[in-house]
Amino acid sequence: MTTARKSGFTLLELLAVMLIMFLLMGIGTVAMTGLVRGSGMSGAVTNVRSVLTQARQYAITQGQVTYVDFSPNSMRVYARYRGGRTEPVATERFLPSGIQFAEGEAPAQVVFRPDGTTERGTGHYTVEVEEMYVANAQSVTLEVDGLTGWVH
Repeated sequence: MTTARKSGFTLLELLAVMLIMFLLMGIGTVAMTGLVRGSGMSGAVTNVRSVLTQARQYAITQGQVTYVDFSPNSMRVYARYRGGRTEPVATERFLPSGIQFAEGEAPAQVVFRPDGTTERGTGHYTVEVEEMYVANAQSVTLEVDGLTGWVH
């Protein structure tokens, strides 16, 4: 008498496959978290650089002193006219979620003159952007040259 063998997987084989799947999902999650963190920081740096460049260009093209005010997670660009009247140059821009200006590092304000220089003359402004609530947080430092107004 021959016994028929049933085809299929044993419980042990199924558990081994599930364990491998969970390990791969965990590794993928860690890798994706790193990518998301990097994109937030990259977006913040691009955002700050474009706001500063826009403010400088406005100062040059309009012949007006232009200010960029920094708060912990946003930037406001405005021009100040004779008589003290101020006018927004652009809408307020915010840093991506989880990113902020480094405490004590961001100047309260960057001022561009109509010739494209800053009010600091030969000095420069330093703006540091950092991640919040993250161990081993990344930070990026941008410098605004006082003589040329260029953002590095």
